[in-house]
Amino acid sequence: RSRQFANIIGAESFACVPIIYEGESIGILLVDNIKSKRRLGQSDVNLLMGIAPQIAISLNNAMSYQKIQESEERFRSLSENAPDIIYTLNAEGIFTHINPAWARILGHEKDEVIGKRFIDFIREEDAPYYVSVLNHIWHKKETVRDVVGVILHKNGLEKYFNISGAPNIDSQDFVTGIVG
Repeated sequence: RSRQFANIIGAESFACVPIIYEGESIGILLVDNIKSKRRLGQSDVNLLMGIAPQIAISLNNAMSYQKIQESEERFRSLSENAPDIIYTLNAEGIFTHINPAWARILGHEKDEVIGKRFIDFIREEDAPYYVSVLNHIWHKKETVRDVVGVILHKNGLEKYFNISGAPNIDSQDFVTGIVG
């Protein structure tokens, strides 16, 4: 098959080197010398063998990046179309994401919420309780479900909710935020 392929592309000499990442073949580096027609030798193969691992790392990074983008797009789509409020908070209890349900249910547009603290949207007397719940999620790395509480509508009315929250944990087992 290789000879047939070489004839089809008009090659006099070519070298194939596997592109391997963490023991798995992810492609083939094929080099042809169609201009000078010089036969490729062992030094050419050695050069390609040195380049192939760097190409493997680059390909793996590109594929990982693509998977991350696809995952983020799935989350965004799920979040944007969910009937319930979905939110993320950072370590300071500041909103980093809300979905459109927040505006529909509570009247605040996204730019009125992102960058503000969770406690900016609750009754002042409830703040210690919510802070303890958020600290529990953060420090114990535990999910809380069905915490009954009040969140204030933009017009000042109190809205009762079942609130849930979970730690957002990174690959090193550190909590990077809260999602709920």
